[in-house]
Amino acid sequence: MIKLNFDQGMILTFEFRKYDFDVKFRVYGRSIGEDDREDEIVFNSIYKTQYNHARIQEINYQLANKVYDFIADKLAEADTPPA
Repeated sequence: MIKLNFDQGMILTFEFRKYDFDVKFRVYGRSIGEDDREDEIVFNSIYKTQYNHARIQEINYQLANKVYDFIADKLAEADTPPA
């Protein structure tokens, strides 16, 4: 049995401007050298009274997949023998 030791974090940032805003996302490892990923804009919009709920659910799905992909990459690294 392989024991995996890694931490994973997620940052969700809202950047508000006068007429619009961005939602940014970053998944990162807490080990040295793993926190250098750029924030990725996942949503940008002008201010509205209502938003498309299907689009918001799609964004949530994308964010969950990014976390899953990060974990899957860590598992793949654990299965790869050292060079």
